[in-house]
Amino acid sequence: MAEQIRQRFGLEVKLEEGGVGEFSVWLEGDRIVKKGWFGFPPDEQILAQLEKRLGQHHP
Repeated sequence: MAEQIRQRFGLEVKLEEGGVGEFSVWLEGDRIVKKGWFGFPPDEQILAQLEKRLGQHHP
């Protein structure tokens, strides 16, 4: 996922260890995606949320 984000958006990606089973994607201090009860969100959902937020932060 980190490589997809780098390639698609040109963003610096930092991986940080979280709690057991924890998975979140943060952008500029805001959590935009997290793992739910049913597992990891699909890659396209993560990328779509990033695209949406980047459009809001960087018009």
